[in-house]
Amino acid sequence: MSRVGFAAAHLTKFLEILRSRAMIQELIDLRNCILEGRNKDALFIIDELDKN
Repeated sequence: MSRVGFAAAHLTKFLEILRSRAMIQELIDLRNCILEGRNKDALFIIDELDKN
């Protein structure tokens, strides 16, 4: 595997990890909105998650 191919593979994996962490944070935020009764914020988060 060339250096470019190697770097691309690792960059792809890194981006997947970042997306996973962002998704986890979105779900935590959604839970907090629901628990705090912030329904409009919860619906906004759900809409954003649905776009992805």
